[in-house]
Amino acid sequence: MKILENPNPIPSEICVCDKCSCKFEYTESDMKHEGWNDANGRIGGVHHFSNTDYVECPNCGKKIVISWKSGYADSTIEGYHLTEDYHR
Repeated sequence: MKILENPNPIPSEICVCDKCSCKFEYTESDMKHEGWNDANGRIGGVHHFSNTDYVECPNCGKKIVISWKSGYADSTIEGYHLTEDYHR
């Protein structure tokens, strides 16, 4: 199905794959998410984490990172602390 006229378009971004040079458009619903932490069921202490949002190139399948955050949470300190924060 192809939209011919849309009075309320979804915001989109344009990206160029650095592997195959494919230029494509994506929306938030195209993004995939990966998360990791080292808590492994532990309660308390310091836990490291990372969260990655990415899209895959529709031509070659390369993972293109849109945003990436990593940091740690400490049970003795409220909240979490970012050590790295990347946005394309």
